[in-house]
Amino acid sequence: VVTPILHTTTTYYVTATGLNGCTGSDNVIVTVHALPNASIIGLPNAVCTDQNTVALVGTPTGGIFSGFAVGGNLFYPAVAGPGTVTITYTVTDGYGCVGNAVDYITVNPVPVVSFNSPPGPINVGTPTFDMMQFVYPPNGTFTGPGMIGSIFDPAIAGQGTHTITYMYTNPVTGCSSGQIQYIPVGSVGIDEVDAAVNAIAMFPNPAISQLNLTGINMKEIKTLRIFDLIGKVIYTTDIISESLISNVENFNPGIYLINFMDADGVSVSKKFIKSE
Repeated sequence: VVTPILHTTTTYYVTATGLNGCTGSDNVIVTVHALPNASIIGLPNAVCTDQNTVALVGTPTGGIFSGFAVGGNLFYPAVAGPGTVTITYTVTDGYGCVGNAVDYITVNPVPVVSFNSPPGPINVGTPTFDMMQFVYPPNGTFTGPGMIGSIFDPAIAGQGTHTITYMYTNPVTGCSSGQIQYIPVGSVGIDEVDAAVNAIAMFPNPAISQLNLTGINMKEIKTLRIFDLIGKVIYTTDIISESLISNVENFNPGIYLINFMDADGVSVSKKFIKSE
């Protein structure tokens, strides 16, 4: 048994004697090389699933990265999904010696954010109200016309349909996500729109495949939108007829809001149910 010394070249000799007393010898030259000192540089401890790519850097150059969701010198968090991934960097030198470096990266999910539509109608005379009651998780940040912190002021926003954005950052992971909501603000008067909407016949309710609307006052009602209960716009159309047939066959079962709006942005909503 021999123990070669690192970074040295040693000649080892062997002599063998046979049963008849004859001897023979040979030698071998052994050179000991160090393994490449591979390392991974600057890999973040954690990223979010909505980050496009993470650049991978290793030394010495010319090595190969491997691991789940690794392609070339890039790591793809969205492909990996939430969890901890092992990244390996392998370097082979000119002597065929192989060195490895291993590091870990945690992929955190972006938060699931909901932003429900405030109940209408809202007009420029509506008192200010706190938008935080319509979002989850709370304690995020609002931006958009009429927003002062989490308070929405219809008078400041003015007439029209306003895009309000809510962003939430998870305090533990630092990952962020957001949702938008369209807030229509009409003029002070709403009686005409309310009366026009009350006159609309809507059937069948619950609906299975088609929802019929008749008796639409085209002078008062200019736009129709259908929202689900988390405030997502499912369908929108301009009113060009006193009757309308909406195909709801592909809607998920549940409760929906039909929002009727006049030319000034004043709106009134009705509910309908989509059944199996």
